[in-house]
Amino acid sequence: MSKGYILLETLVATALSLLILTVAATQLYVFWQMWHTTNDQARQRHWAAQAYDSLATDAMNAKSVSILSDRAIFYLDSGLATYRLTPAGSFYRNWQNRDAAFADKVQAVDWQLDDDVLWMTLIYKDGQTYRSCFQMSNE
Repeated sequence: MSKGYILLETLVATALSLLILTVAATQLYVFWQMWHTTNDQARQRHWAAQAYDSLATDAMNAKSVSILSDRAIFYLDSGLATYRLTPAGSFYRNWQNRDAAFADKVQAVDWQLDDDVLWMTLIYKDGQTYRSCFQMSNE
């Protein structure tokens, strides 16, 4: 074989190796992005479920509730439970001076109190909206 063929074979082998590495790296990147997005969405759903569970419990046990522009305050026998949205877009529950994060990436929280039903809407920055209602105590 001549040097020209050896050089050509080396060049082709190098190009194919780089092509295979590029395809593998691209596949790994796409998998990572899909996993990260799916994991983040699952975490947001889990946090929303925890928030709704806590809200349902607090609504049933509340003596009264105050709805302000940036928060909802539940007056319980055991103290105050405050649900608020931070300027950074995190939704928190504060009870006995302890914060529990229930969501991040939230654009707005809309509270509406209709008689003994409390409506809460979480509006996420990506446009998704979750709405739920909670029966207030009849005491």
